[in-house]
Amino acid sequence: MRSGGFRERLEVAVGWRTGEVADFAPAMLTLGAFDRGARRRSSGQDLLSLGAAFADLADAAVLERAEGACALLSLLTADESAAWSSGDLRGARELRVHEDQELRGEAGDVLQQACAAILGRAPRPPYVALVQLCQLWVGKERTGSSIADTS
Repeated sequence: MRSGGFRERLEVAVGWRTGEVADFAPAMLTLGAFDRGARRRSSGQDLLSLGAAFADLADAAVLERAEGACALLSLLTADESAAWSSGDLRGARELRVHEDQELRGEAGDVLQQACAAILGRAPRPPYVALVQLCQLWVGKERTGSSIADTS
């Protein structure tokens, strides 16, 4: 986050969402201010400050459930990517359907609840931006079109 590389990768990741990129702009600007300000802070100062703030984000149980949902979704997306790369189109589509079901189901619910809990505690700016990005991304994935849509 300090170098700006994280924010740049996020910008690329949302860049394909034609007409929706502007929705991500406020959080991206916050991350940009954080990485530009890193020139005036040591990494130790950031680690100490953000580490202390992390404990106040939400109850441990909420964070643990969100971590589990993220781990599941990360595994599914990695497996989907590997399936597409290996030419396993059927497997890739099945994994995408599973991801979509998880996002529209319990994993999405858990992430949205965690985001709301964290924002309710008014965390430090980089955490606010990261949570807003998560909330926005999950919300768009849950309500947007997908190859998993069968209707």
